[in-house]
Amino acid sequence: MRICILTMLLLAGVLMMIFYYYYIAKSNFPVKDQILKFPVILPVIGIIFSLLAYRSINEDEMLVSSYDHLR
Repeated sequence: MRICILTMLLLAGVLMMIFYYYYIAKSNFPVKDQILKFPVILPVIGIIFSLLAYRSINEDEMLVSSYDHLR
């Protein structure tokens, strides 16, 4: 579960770095067609999948702990 949280934080950091470098490049190079396309989608998809994995792992841990109470 901790790995999922770490992965989400790292992907959020990568996403912030992409936006930061995009705005630096935008201010330094006057190009009209600077659009964030594919590089931004991958960290967002990774964050969504990590969140889904975190929720599923949490549900499994709750299920295992409920079986421990039955013993």
